[in-house]
Amino acid sequence: MAKKRNRQRDAGTALSSKDEPFLDKTIIVLGAVLVVLIGILVVQVKDILLAYRDMTRDATTGSTADDHGSRDYRGVARLRPQPGVHLEVASFVDRNEPFVCRHCLPGKGLDFWASDDNLLQTVEPDASIPVRVAQRSKTSTLFRRLVAPGGKNSAYDERIMPFSKFLQHYGSEDSEEHWYGAQIPILSHLPQLLDPIRAIAPPGTILEAIGPDPPESHKPLSMYIGHGPLSTQTHYDSLENFVCVTSGGQKTFQLFDPATASLYMYIDREVDGNGAPVFDHDQSPTLQGQYPLSKYAIPTRVTLEPGDCLYVPVYWYHSVESSSDRTISINWWRMPTRSKMLDLEHLFCGHNESSALAARAKCN
Repeated sequence: MAKKRNRQRDAGTALSSKDEPFLDKTIIVLGAVLVVLIGILVVQVKDILLAYRDMTRDATTGSTADDHGSRDYRGVARLRPQPGVHLEVASFVDRNEPFVCRHCLPGKGLDFWASDDNLLQTVEPDASIPVRVAQRSKTSTLFRRLVAPGGKNSAYDERIMPFSKFLQHYGSEDSEEHWYGAQIPILSHLPQLLDPIRAIAPPGTILEAIGPDPPESHKPLSMYIGHGPLSTQTHYDSLENFVCVTSGGQKTFQLFDPATASLYMYIDREVDGNGAPVFDHDQSPTLQGQYPLSKYAIPTRVTLEPGDCLYVPVYWYHSVESSSDRTISINWWRMPTRSKMLDLEHLFCGHNESSALAARAKCN
């Protein structure tokens, strides 16, 4: 009897020894499945948190800090830098429709842009940049220019000054002058910043889907740096624009599609160039009296924070408002297709007597 029990015990031991490799594999597989499930859960939670953050920023139609709650604005589609996003980007570019890419820049590389000391230590001591200088406003300084420089309505002068001098004084709120480093060509003026820019560049597939690089003469990479509340004149660009905020506060864009701008914004290219006479600030009774049809131009409005990017299509009129914080943004300019430019030029400047309005753009 004892021998029988021993044989049974030995058989059980042998069986458990044979099962050990199977159990080990099972544990490994279950562990791997658990890791995958945890990863999926983390991604889902992150997406929920990001969506909640976007909701608190008024779902891209404005910032919770914006004082525009009584106005209605059209929204902008949101994309995230994930596999296959270039296909979505291409469809937006084909339709000439703006989109926002939230968290499009790698967060780690953004640390460099948080300090002027980093910029000073990287750039050559004798580097100079173009600086726009305007009379400081108690609210938001408007940087407006006319086709003819120095015209009576021109609100800024442009000076060339050492980058180090600019960084020392642009944040001063005591000065009557407001300095704004705008459209600084990186390749020709601050080439030492190319490596820090590459470290935070948006995915190459997104840029390629927007269009090819323009020639260097078109300033394919430019930087904007300012401090204190300021705004730009409503204008359009003749290149595709992918603008990303790298540091500081917020930038709010107010955009008008080409058809809307052509019909309702009283544009005369001989007078305004690529600018527009309306919407430099929110509508006022005086402005509405001078341009009565402009009330039908419904803007698209979106606010960017550090790490966010916006595709501003060619021919979309837009103005930009920067918050009171020190803010830096980088523009990646891309070439539009010739067929697209021809279509948009016809849309913008084509004369249709049945829909002719006093506000229609004048291109000749």
